[in-house]
Amino acid sequence: MSEQASKLHSQARREGEIRLVELAVVLWQQRWLIAGVTAGCIVLGMVYALVRPAIFEFTTTVEIGTKLEGSATRPIESAEAVVSKLERNYIPEAIRTYEAALLEDNGSAARGLSVKVSHPRETNLVILSSKAPAELGEYYIRLHDRVVDRLAANHERDSRLERIRIENDLELAELELDALTDERVLKVERNELQNEIVGARNKLEQLSDQEGLLQAGIDNLEVQEGLIAKRLEELAEYVTDARVRSSGVQAEVRGGTEGLALMLINNEMQRDIDRQTELEERIRVEIPESRAALRSELQDIQRQQALQRDVIGALEAEYEKLLLDQELRVPKARARVRELAIRLEGLRETRAVLPPQPSLSPVGAGFVAIVVLAAMLGGILGLIAAGLVVFMGLVRDHLNQRLA
Repeated sequence: MSEQASKLHSQARREGEIRLVELAVVLWQQRWLIAGVTAGCIVLGMVYALVRPAIFEFTTTVEIGTKLEGSATRPIESAEAVVSKLERNYIPEAIRTYEAALLEDNGSAARGLSVKVSHPRETNLVILSSKAPAELGEYYIRLHDRVVDRLAANHERDSRLERIRIENDLELAELELDALTDERVLKVERNELQNEIVGARNKLEQLSDQEGLLQAGIDNLEVQEGLIAKRLEELAEYVTDARVRSSGVQAEVRGGTEGLALMLINNEMQRDIDRQTELEERIRVEIPESRAALRSELQDIQRQQALQRDVIGALEAEYEKLLLDQELRVPKARARVRELAIRLEGLRETRAVLPPQPSLSPVGAGFVAIVVLAAMLGGILGLIAAGLVVFMGLVRDHLNQRLA
């Protein structure tokens, strides 16, 4: 079985070699036809390369406008969305409008106008490109301008609102900086606190004066208490002496004169007793009550003094904080103004970075490339022509045999 398969394989290989040899013989026989067709294509390619108009590429680089999101700058619209709008809306609409305008002005329109859109990765740029002969360059330049104008008009509202918002923020920041650096405003704030501190200190002095008066009143009661005690001792002696004298007079009373003296002694003694009772009431009731009231008022004044000292301390701390804040707020306000100014300067509107520009040299295949392509095409056509000639010869021989 294997020998038979080997024989079949050898036979097929020999038949294939015979066919390749026959094909090579046929091609060699038709070599002039192949060479002629190839040469003709080369000549046609050279003629085409010489007479065809030079094709230039017209490009416009469009920068997408920016807006602020928080503290970051973002494009008004993503480049992918812009590319989609351009391809589906703005470019077809601009072409139709432009062709209609050309038809109305000149009676004819440039047909086949086209604009391609590309987007370099990780940029906010969009590139419009068109390929055309130099004589059509003016058409494409105007067409690119129309497309850019429509895109810019679509983004104008967002960019204008963003610019107005930043300008307002910048104006407010500048006003705040002016207020922080205006000595008159700073002096008003400092004077207000200084006046409050002075008023609080004056109130503390008044409380101190009241404390002194109350303490003097308490001391005066102590003095009064001492004097009254001394006076009570004297009155006690007077009463004792009067009682002794009254007893002696009573023993000697015989007539009117002694009775009058006894009455005078008794009246004097009763007056001293009444005075003694009055003074004892003062020293035991009135003076302790007055002392307690004065000490209560003194404690209240001392509490008010402590609170007032706390108020003065808080006001002085607030004053120090005001001075420190005035020193720190100015750099912050200046930094805010600089930040907003930089943001405003960095804000971009959708625009063409440069006007539409033609390429410096023609694009597309050059003279040599066209000739090489023509030679390759000519070789292929030559082989096809040779095959057709051989095929027609075989058909003719077959018909002759049948007719014979």
